Amino acid sequence: MRQTDDAYLVGAATNELGRIIELALDFLGEGSYEAKIMEDGDNGHYLTNRETLKVTEKQVDKHDVLKLTLVPGGGACLIFMKK
Repeated sequence: MRQTDDAYLVGAATNELGRIIELALDFLGEGSYEAKIMEDGDNGHYLTNRETLKVTEKQVDKHDVLKLTLVPGGGACLIFMKK
């Protein structure tokens, strides 16, 4: 995780096994943040479908928990910007 005054960058990666992780956002400061979530597409796989991507944006705060789906050999990148 990398932080500036009003932004956070979070990355996640997995091995050849896919998994679902829950990311508690209790590291965020007070107030509301715009989250940009970049993940592999639902049918992504490091051997057969490397070029799939989905991007979602949502408003979050430090009380939220995000569920991230990491496909086999995949990962996610999240940017949180203070509103």
